[in-house]
Amino acid sequence: EVRRAINIGIDRDEMIQNVLNGYGTPAYSVCDKMPWYNEEAEVEYDQDKAKELLEAAGWEAGDDGIREKDGQKLEIKFLCSEGNSVLETLIPMVKKTYGDLGVDLKQTTVDFSTLLSNIQDTSHDSEWNMCFLATSFTSNQDTSANDSYTNNPDNMAVNNYSRVNDQALVDQLTKARADSDAAKSKADYVEAMKMAADDAGYMSVYSGMQFNLYNKKVDLTGTGTLRNWSQSMDTITVK
Repeated sequence: EVRRAINIGIDRDEMIQNVLNGYGTPAYSVCDKMPWYNEEAEVEYDQDKAKELLEAAGWEAGDDGIREKDGQKLEIKFLCSEGNSVLETLIPMVKKTYGDLGVDLKQTTVDFSTLLSNIQDTSHDSEWNMCFLATSFTSNQDTSANDSYTNNPDNMAVNNYSRVNDQALVDQLTKARADSDAAKSKADYVEAMKMAADDAGYMSVYSGMQFNLYNKKVDLTGTGTLRNWSQSMDTITVK
């Protein structure tokens, strides 16, 4: 419930305007806008509902405004990388948003290599419970979602940054990958993505727009959502 509350307590449109100057779209899933994307993953910004979820889960506001449960403060250890201009704008917004919800955000900044090393090593799990990681969404292979939610102890830390261990989701993803019928496989992946959204292990916030500039003599008509310019070099023509 805490993850769900945090997910709907974030104003994605506001972040896009302030962080990306409007050049982006809200994101809600690790497979945002892919063929197996499930629109039911989309949530509306609602701080009142977020507070209701937290209260229903037993997190009551303390005298200092921070929520408590069984003597424990509701604290997020937020791990992020240094030298990231996006975070200079994003962090103050996130702190205020979470503060309004009664969540204490404690930020730790490290270099990117350390961040990646720590989130892929379970021995550091006590040092963080949320991190900021700008990454591409799952590849054009739907099976990449199987890695993102794996609970295999041999590679869970390396691939499943969320650490969510949902056997029903893993079973659904395994079923989808095993389907020999493409349409059935897609339907099963779509269902899996709804289950993943309910877990709220990954909180996708926005998808930034990318701009590629080409010489007017270059024709790269083979580009698209799943095929960037470097993958389309086989179709290039020069006028």
